[in-house]
Amino acid sequence: MNIFVTGASGFIGKSICRSLIEEGHKVVGCTRRIEVKQNELHQGVIHHYLDLNQPIKDLTPPFNIDIIIHTAGVAHNKSNQPEDYYRVNKQATIELAKLAIQLKVKKFIFLSSISVFGQCKEITDSTPKAPINDYGKSKLAAEEAIKRLINQGSGETTFVTLRPPLVYGENAPGNLKAIEKVLKKGIPLPLAGIPNRRTFLSLENLESAIKKIISNEKMESDDFNISDEGLTSSSHLIQHMINHHWKKGFIFKFPTLILRIFLTCLGKTELYEKLFSDLTVSNLKLKKALDWKPKTINEVH
Repeated sequence: MNIFVTGASGFIGKSICRSLIEEGHKVVGCTRRIEVKQNELHQGVIHHYLDLNQPIKDLTPPFNIDIIIHTAGVAHNKSNQPEDYYRVNKQATIELAKLAIQLKVKKFIFLSSISVFGQCKEITDSTPKAPINDYGKSKLAAEEAIKRLINQGSGETTFVTLRPPLVYGENAPGNLKAIEKVLKKGIPLPLAGIPNRRTFLSLENLESAIKKIISNEKMESDDFNISDEGLTSSSHLIQHMINHHWKKGFIFKFPTLILRIFLTCLGKTELYEKLFSDLTVSNLKLKKALDWKPKTINEVH
């Protein structure tokens, strides 16, 4: 199939492009740079310039598009302004979705976020949406706009929205990248034995779910939570990253209460919550819809 991927040079987009190329698909990788550096896109991906900060009036890929996979977006960051989130995460998504209908694209796969559920720590398919920041609100606004398009009649286009928790794998960004940098300097961190219940999503499971969506001709428009199989902990994830990707690092146990006081004094309450709190996500609806069998963190590499 001919597949158009936004955010093709990003952590998730680049991995999806590689996976699709290996499956024999023809892939156009969209980035906001007019020219890309060597190795910025996976080998075999056809580069297409598209600035999501500007109104999207047309797509001009070198061939007809069967699938659009929309992974690009403005991530949660305190330095971003509210308008940054809404222009890219909401408005650009709406414009791409309308073009998908106009171009009679078979499927439009949108990568949203569990941030639409706000502070909920146990997310199921019936959890009400209550985002608490502009990132989550912009993602929810995009989801709601897509639902309106579906209700108005999306023609030949099936819209599938996926909401992942933290995604991990080789070259993972964000807090995992920050932990990696410290550990690779030979500095041990007190992150072993964290007694929380967490759900994450490996790139491997994300790729397998997207392949299932692409190949399922009976797939209907819907939105889904997506995650690895089973529960784990933050400590288990970090040790997994050390063993399979970072190849260097040591973590040790330390009293959680003392760490909480220390990080709170440093104004790092949000970091503490991300590392030490519970956050579970049910993937039951997606498994049933796709007959999908995601792997546990112990089974992925």
